[in-house]
Amino acid sequence: MSLNRNLMLAESAAKYAHDALRGRASNRPEDIVHTLHEELRTFARDSFTDADVQKDYVLSALNGTTIGTRGNTIYQHRWTAIEEARTARTNAGRRLESAAILQDGIGNCFEHAVLACHHLNGKGVTSYMVDTDDDTNHCFVVLGLAGNLDGTTANAAPNAAPGQPFNAAFAVVCDPWYHEWFAIGTHWSTKMHRILRTTNKRSSGQLPAQVSFTFTGANHVT
Repeated sequence: MSLNRNLMLAESAAKYAHDALRGRASNRPEDIVHTLHEELRTFARDSFTDADVQKDYVLSALNGTTIGTRGNTIYQHRWTAIEEARTARTNAGRRLESAAILQDGIGNCFEHAVLACHHLNGKGVTSYMVDTDDDTNHCFVVLGLAGNLDGTTANAAPNAAPGQPFNAAFAVVCDPWYHEWFAIGTHWSTKMHRILRTTNKRSSGQLPAQVSFTFTGANHVT
């Protein structure tokens, strides 16, 4: 095991999950924009034969006043669809089944993390899904931690170097939803803080001094 190897594995897992669900994660702004682009390009291809006219239409539409409204509509519809698919998988006992997620073809941070763990499992790499509390509202993957963390919870500051168990020498975050991977020992205080500031639901927008992180072993992922 080495830090560089874990970073490379985290990158490949993040890209795998990102590509599998690209454009279909509810609250990533870039995914909303991706869907808008696809809708506009499809409409332009169906409506105009000239390629330049198609491009002009898309650019003009992106500058229109209705785009923000359409983006909000996509967000609401997609969030509902993700919740319905997630509930159906849970009720069917398929909550951590990558094939079911790929079949549904939609997902948020939780689904991205499951797919990343599935990818790492296929390479024989031990990892954990890590869930924060409901207010901070995020799920990501960590490689290079000590064993026997399944089902445990640890508290760590989001803006300072964390203690156990995150301070393992080769610990790496793989966050496919945020499309980020980094060494915990050098980048946690800046990158994790930024990620959780993006995902948290608190009306103040401020993170607490300590955030709860709950670990689920990737061996549960199929």
